[in-house]
Amino acid sequence: MGRDEQIAAAKVCALAVLDEGKPNKAVSTFIVELRKHPAMALIITADKQAIGLEAAFLGPYYVRAWINSF
Repeated sequence: MGRDEQIAAAKVCALAVLDEGKPNKAVSTFIVELRKHPAMALIITADKQAIGLEAAFLGPYYVRAWINSF
């Protein structure tokens, strides 16, 4: 599975959780799914993780935008 496919798979998982109305869990799911693959761990830097956690605080619309920014 290539880089784009791994990101797409993580997005699918995270957006499914977001659709259940759980923005905090969607952010953590996305981060965990990306970190399952060693090469993907570099994509989710501390700064991007902090932005995701802030988005979760602001609401589902912002979480969706954050996830789709990858």
